[in-house]
Amino acid sequence: MNKKYGKLENDKIVYAPNVLIDGERQTFTNDANVYLKYGWKEIVPSPCPDDGKEYTLAFEETATQILYIWREVEV
Repeated sequence: MNKKYGKLENDKIVYAPNVLIDGERQTFTNDANVYLKYGWKEIVPSPCPDDGKEYTLAFEETATQILYIWREVEV
């Protein structure tokens, strides 16, 4: 599976473009170090728990990753 990269803006993921543009330079890459250099982080999804409860999706950001966090909805 290909890794995806993005940034969090207003609690939503904005995915990295296929081509990184720096001034007049265009970079085609899948190198994590290049994405990190430009401020993009690896998106690490996880499946929603399948236990019959209701969950909402939130995100946790580390220095290099954006993690999916499933929070149980309290009724």
